[in-house]
Amino acid sequence: KALTEGSCKFEWQQKRYDTNELFFTEILLSKVAIDEKPLIQANIRNINDRKQAEAASQNSEKNLRTLFESNRDAWLLLDDNGIFDANQSALTLYGCDDIEELTGLSVIDRSSPTQENGEDTEELSKKHIQTAFDKGTNQFEWKIKNQKTNKIIDIEVLLSTVEINGRLILQSTAREITERKEMEAKVEKLAYED
Repeated sequence: KALTEGSCKFEWQQKRYDTNELFFTEILLSKVAIDEKPLIQANIRNINDRKQAEAASQNSEKNLRTLFESNRDAWLLLDDNGIFDANQSALTLYGCDDIEELTGLSVIDRSSPTQENGEDTEELSKKHIQTAFDKGTNQFEWKIKNQKTNKIIDIEVLLSTVEINGRLILQSTAREITERKEMEAKVEKLAYED
């Protein structure tokens, strides 16, 4: 390839002569001519440190992804275009089979039209998001609609701002509190009846 195209760049694993230790190199083969005779010049650079850093980074990303996916709380990641990532708990909470059913949606797309205090969901959502951006976090209760069951579910939400790859996004951590809300309503009702 270097003879026909002029150059060829690739990675190659090599073995040290003295220790038999394997290491990675990046090789650039270039076509040169000396006395009109075509030759190949090889520039070899040790990239073992870079490859080890890449492997560590991939391992770290894999570990973080495992934590994200295995968390019992529902996690959503949102940017200006809407939801772009969610864990399995979020899919279950919202009644979705895969991430594509949530991708690009706003949280209000899967929410009850009004919230418990009677306020419009869209307006209240803007307030909660602005508070999260202003303070870094915001915790509140919210009503969503499960897509499969069409049931309204009470959730507790923690919105946090997080910087990923130089851009500020929202991380939404939620858990269902429907049973707790029902129990609170029963206790309050009993208190007034007694």
